Amino acid sequence: MAPFGALKRSGTGGATEALSMTAEDNGHSFSVVIPTRDRPADLRRCLESIVAQNRRPAQVVVVDDGHLAFDALKPLVEQAGIEWTYLRKDRLDRNRARNLGVAASTHPIVAFLDDDVALEKDYFEQLIGALERFRRVGVAGATACVRSPRPMPWTRWPVHAAERFFGLRGRRLCGLLSSGFCADFDETDHIGNEPFDVDYSSAGSCAYFRDICRQYPYPEGYAFLAAGDDKMLGLSVSRHWRTLFVPRARLTHYHAPGARPSKATEGERRLLGMYWTWRRFVRPTPLGTLRFLWGCAGLMTIGLSGALIRMSGRHWAYAGGVFRGFGKALSYWARGVTFQDAVDEAARRNGEIIETPVGLDSPLPHEPQELPIGGGPKGGD
Repeated sequence: MAPFGALKRSGTGGATEALSMTAEDNGHSFSVVIPTRDRPADLRRCLESIVAQNRRPAQVVVVDDGHLAFDALKPLVEQAGIEWTYLRKDRLDRNRARNLGVAASTHPIVAFLDDDVALEKDYFEQLIGALERFRRVGVAGATACVRSPRPMPWTRWPVHAAERFFGLRGRRLCGLLSSGFCADFDETDHIGNEPFDVDYSSAGSCAYFRDICRQYPYPEGYAFLAAGDDKMLGLSVSRHWRTLFVPRARLTHYHAPGARPSKATEGERRLLGMYWTWRRFVRPTPLGTLRFLWGCAGLMTIGLSGALIRMSGRHWAYAGGVFRGFGKALSYWARGVTFQDAVDEAARRNGEIIETPVGLDSPLPHEPQELPIGGGPKGGD
């Protein structure tokens, strides 16, 4: 089939990879999965932005970790002609909620949202449309442009410069760095308007073919162990399939307060998130090991510097958590602890019991079926 357009892989200092795009568009129906916990006002704003879309989903699946008065929100969705599916579970685990949402979805594409976002009017038109158009060249998922309602304070720029020096921040949007860190959505300017390849997606602003989500489920219990649990599915998928960043699909993330961990736990999980990402997705070379250790040194230096400058209990707690996380990472590394063993240990420590372990490399309960993407996947690792 003659190419309709071209898709370019983002990057600096490397060859540009052109991907063919077909003009055919099957117009897949899609489901939306939203985990939530005791934030009804934020969820309502999110649902109102879904109902106002140019292209609406066929189904909204709300997975509740709290005590949502869903009867007040259900009519808002159903009056727009959208199927409403409500699930409630007792224990907090965002990835478990996402996987349950996928299991309850009834359409070939699943879009994931956080409950504290609001979508621009053409969000799904852009995001789902790009996923459909590029499916024949091995594209399995797409992620959107996340905006903050507040500009970044100038006091963050020295921290950003230090993070760049230690390899904790990069210029390639949604790119996995050799230190094990990821270049997040607000870290690259001038992204243009055309879709391009990225290494991962955020669970609050992405869409995948449903069979991909079943083959590469979100790792349950991972949030008890480390930060970055929402990136793990995207990083796993990108080893075999393509994920697009769609600049024209835009939403605003309001970062509503919720059940956030303590600053000490936040620091520990941030370093452990870097460790597990590095162990699982970065090629193990001597230079890669040095870059990871340099990144760890940077994270500890920045944390300690912030504590010395601010002299507040919160900053000291965060710095202590980073150092504790580094000690745990070294212990895992020395003892050869596997990813799933570490997840299970963290879940047990937090009172969670994962009845069916679901990780990035967990065997499927059945043979994976042929994916509805058309062309074959990209090469292996």
